Amino acid sequence: MESLEDRSLMAALASGIDTKAVDSAVADSPVVETAAITARKVTPNLTNRAAALVDDSYENNDTQATATNLGTLTAPKTLSNLVMADSGDWYKFTTTAPTTVNDKVTMSFVNSRGDLDLALYNAAGTRLRISNSVSNSETVSLSGLAAGTYFIRAYGYQGAQNPAYSLTVSVTSSTTTPAPVTDDTYENNDTFATARDLGSLSAATTISTLVMADGHDWYKFTMGGAGTTNDFVAVSSSSTQGDLDLELYNATGTRLAISDNSTNSEQISLAGKAAGTYYVHVIGFNNAVTPTYSLQIDPGVATSGGGGTGGGGGTPTPGAFDIQFRFTGLSASLQAVFEQAAAKWESVITGDLPSATYAGVAVDDLLIDASGVAIDGTGNVLGQAGPDAFRSGSRLPYHGEMEFDTADLASMQANGTLLGVIEHEMGHVLGIGTLWSTKGLLSGANTTNPIFVGAQATAAYNSIFGTNAAGVPVENTGGSGTRNSHWRESTFGNELMTGWVGPGSNMPLSRITIGSLADIGYTVNYAAADPYTRTSALTAIVSATVPTSTTTSSARVTTTQTTPVALPLASRYRDDVFAAVATGTSGDDRETAISNCSQQQHEAATDSLFANWDALLRGRNSWA
Repeated sequence: MESLEDRSLMAALASGIDTKAVDSAVADSPVVETAAITARKVTPNLTNRAAALVDDSYENNDTQATATNLGTLTAPKTLSNLVMADSGDWYKFTTTAPTTVNDKVTMSFVNSRGDLDLALYNAAGTRLRISNSVSNSETVSLSGLAAGTYFIRAYGYQGAQNPAYSLTVSVTSSTTTPAPVTDDTYENNDTFATARDLGSLSAATTISTLVMADGHDWYKFTMGGAGTTNDFVAVSSSSTQGDLDLELYNATGTRLAISDNSTNSEQISLAGKAAGTYYVHVIGFNNAVTPTYSLQIDPGVATSGGGGTGGGGGTPTPGAFDIQFRFTGLSASLQAVFEQAAAKWESVITGDLPSATYAGVAVDDLLIDASGVAIDGTGNVLGQAGPDAFRSGSRLPYHGEMEFDTADLASMQANGTLLGVIEHEMGHVLGIGTLWSTKGLLSGANTTNPIFVGAQATAAYNSIFGTNAAGVPVENTGGSGTRNSHWRESTFGNELMTGWVGPGSNMPLSRITIGSLADIGYTVNYAAADPYTRTSALTAIVSATVPTSTTTSSARVTTTQTTPVALPLASRYRDDVFAAVATGTSGDDRETAISNCSQQQHEAATDSLFANWDALLRGRNSWA
């Protein structure tokens, strides 16, 4: 059960459900949780930096100009008993023919004795490729390179030394000129404008026997639904002749992604891409020619109940999803508000769920125990909510609890925020923020940039905000009941599922939130979303309501306004002002937030700040 902090800080059970409790609630659907160990570079210190070492016989080769010349290579060459005792070792070699996918440079060593990295340069000194893992070897592919002279630099990470390493340059002699190839029947498709149209794809499609004869092939396709983690574009070739790369573009010609490994296959995920038309660009690296390759596209498709971008929608079946209540300590008028909030969610979720039984009570879809209780008096914690019983398989909840502080209910009802707060808490019972981690949909928890990676919500977010993000920004501030479990306030403004009430009493339920429910496993109706745009979000973030006729507490400025004023205050600056008032401190970095404001904008902001001074002193929850 999570608390609802104040301004009014809306919280849910979202620092995460106790996964052990969830597993016990779904005994026949256990979840195995594992901890991932991520290797990382370790800065050399007195314990892992070798003592003074005697360098090897290939010195002095510490610069590109003094690189050890390995000569013209037509077969693999290995140097052993090498020592990394300084800033780096350089080697150069020459090839007489284009390299293949089997050609490479490999360096072997014991990482615990000193972490070494490897880089490949051309004769002009431009770095072409790099290998900088934390394993006991580093490998740089030579595939797709023209005949010529190249340089290898072996070096210690942050100056690390190593008493022993070996270096192998594997080049296979090939003086045979490749047979000329004839281009395929999809030509001419060498430019974005002449891309071969593959039409609307509703299933995985593979095109084989393609030929790369001119360095560039373009294709375009349309998909009817948002891409998921299972959807992708890929190119592959069994030929060792020529290295192919892959790019994905949107309909306006903006590159969205690239895959440029040195292997025989490239793949780009379509996860988070909205329904629409996309362009695929297949490239022969360094104008490489390949006699045969295949292109595979697994597109996003409209999901059941389809309609808006990213699936979902359609004509909902009345009564298909039902929310039941058991009320305690709530008046009839308050119960009516709960029923109104439930009706909103019932218009959003349209698919019926398997029936269940909770403590002897038959549950159609979701049973909520809603109560008014004494929590902590006026302000601070307004309420708390979360699910506590889950279906096997889907892990969707069939029971949850919502508690509201009786000291705050009347004021929320009076200022018009009660319905939004109840809708918000009900969203957490449904699983928004509370099931994200359990479903594997939260990435970067407890970092500065946590994101929700569900495909439906991400597609809706990218569509509304005009971005190409990998996920939806999740709150990275606040307490344990706020961060990691709400949309990010600084991005979403007054959207229903941010961690704070308002600004104002209008809290729209966006297509992004509806998309997140689809990602959790519900069948949804996007048409039930409230109007919500990037512009409205930004306006909400920087807006404040100024009284119709106000004399400021300083008695220096009098202002009369009848409409909200869009303040030139970034959310960071606004929060800094609140913090400064609360602590009596000053912030020296606020000038950045207002440096681009006009004099008129600055005066309007100052007027509004003074006009709301009394409310400001009473606390952030009073700021409108």
